[in-house]
Amino acid sequence: MSSSSGMDRRTLLAAIPAAALSLACAKGANAPMNAAWPRGKDEAERLRALLGAPAVGCAIEGPHCLSLVVAGKRMKGALAAVTEQDRWHWGSITKAMTATLIAVAVEQGLLRWEDRPGAVLGLSRDEVHEGFRELTLLHLLSHRGGIRAYDIDWYMLGFPREEADARASRLDVARKTLMVAPEAAPGSRFIYANRNYIVAASMLEAVAGKPWEALIQSYLFAPLKMEGAGFGAPGTAGRLDQPVGHASWFTASVTPHPPGSRITDNPAVLGPAGRVHARVTDVLRFLGVHRERAPLLLRSSWDRLHTPPFGGDYALGWYVRPEGLWHSGTNTLWNAEVLIQRQQNLAAAICCNDGDYGKVSPGLHQALMGSAERCG
Repeated sequence: MSSSSGMDRRTLLAAIPAAALSLACAKGANAPMNAAWPRGKDEAERLRALLGAPAVGCAIEGPHCLSLVVAGKRMKGALAAVTEQDRWHWGSITKAMTATLIAVAVEQGLLRWEDRPGAVLGLSRDEVHEGFRELTLLHLLSHRGGIRAYDIDWYMLGFPREEADARASRLDVARKTLMVAPEAAPGSRFIYANRNYIVAASMLEAVAGKPWEALIQSYLFAPLKMEGAGFGAPGTAGRLDQPVGHASWFTASVTPHPPGSRITDNPAVLGPAGRVHARVTDVLRFLGVHRERAPLLLRSSWDRLHTPPFGGDYALGWYVRPEGLWHSGTNTLWNAEVLIQRQQNLAAAICCNDGDYGKVSPGLHQALMGSAERCG
């Protein structure tokens, strides 16, 4: 695998998405931008212009409203406009989906919240650092595993961008992760790290005998009729059939990275932590089952998913905030946020195909947090 020595410019460029995925997604934006939740196409276009993004998508469902609005172009400099059926990249919002999938597996008896990764993965005592011997699935999904958060995870960036079956890669990451001393004792400190979800997904893959991608399609996307959900950058190489991610890593201007480009997403090994693409309406369906605590899971499982198990404000794939259940996602080519307000019976999702977190996230966040007032 690659190391940080002798990195050329292209290798550094390839590292940036994973770096931001572990750092930027862990916090929300709050800088004022006078951004409002759009009630129609014209307001969506004004929001897009305020963000400076090529395109934006917004969907909300509540007791008195149901709307989906999109505005802008699939790619900077192109004529093709985004549509309501287009697919967007949701970054670390994938974590809430992975946690929900694992809750299904727990109810089926495949896993227990108290299961230890070393035992599930068949690792010897010598392969698990003594500091991780009490580590459980619950620690992993709440980012309380003590696993180190890397500014740039050079090791994971050595894996292929696309893999037909990434189980061996995820197991390899799990092994390497558990061999190194933890940064903190499991349960003691919140450390947002993608590797928590890689290890947890590897545990699921070990007991289910299938890749995470196949499992989440069968047990989450299909039951919820999330027909536009998939993995990696949406779209087909050589065709402008979906929105394209944009970035300005080394240039002053926003640059498109269409399918077929060298960098369109993180490596496949990172799938369970942040690699789902989907229509805005697909994500709204996912948020809806959490809002309603639908029969997909028992009430005890919904309680587990929505309650921080070790204090703080992070449950299992969700930040628990006064405004509701919230999470953001970016791979530095896209940005997205979602919110569930159960008391108001409201769910909202907002996204754009611009990965400049500092530029677009304040407006995305402000619009999302004001969605309830404009739902009606």
